[in-house]
Amino acid sequence: MQTVWLGANDSVRPDPNGHQCVPLPDYKANLKKIVQHSVLKEHSPCFILITPPPVDEHQRHVWEGDNLWRTAERTKSYADACKAVGTELNIPVLDVWTLFEKAAGWKGGEKYPGSLLMPASDKLKSLLVDGS
Repeated sequence: MQTVWLGANDSVRPDPNGHQCVPLPDYKANLKKIVQHSVLKEHSPCFILITPPPVDEHQRHVWEGDNLWRTAERTKSYADACKAVGTELNIPVLDVWTLFEKAAGWKGGEKYPGSLLMPASDKLKSLLVDGS
C-alpha cells in the first residue's frame, strides 16, 4: 500500500511572504499526477490518499504576526478536494480531517473545532502536536 498525504502546507493562504501555497486546482492535479504517474503505474501500486488534518487557529504556529495564514475552513476545502480525487479515481481515502474534527466534538453542519469562531479545543490541540 502506497500512501499519499499532501495538503497541510499546500493549503496555506497565498501571501507575499512566500508560504508554500498550492492553489486548490493545482493541488488536485498534483494528486492525480502522483497516482497516475507512468513509472509508478508499471508496478501496479495500491494507493491510499490521506486528507490533510484540520488546523487549530488558536495555535501560534498558524499565525504570522497578526495574520492568520492557515485556516480551518481553507484546510477543509483541501480535505474535500482530496476526497473528490479519491472518488474520481476510485482510490480509498483516509479522511483524517473528519476523524480529528469528530474526535474534537464536531457534529457536522456547525463551525469547526479549531476555528476562532469556536472556543479552543484541548482535544484538537492534543491531536495536532507535531513535535514543536
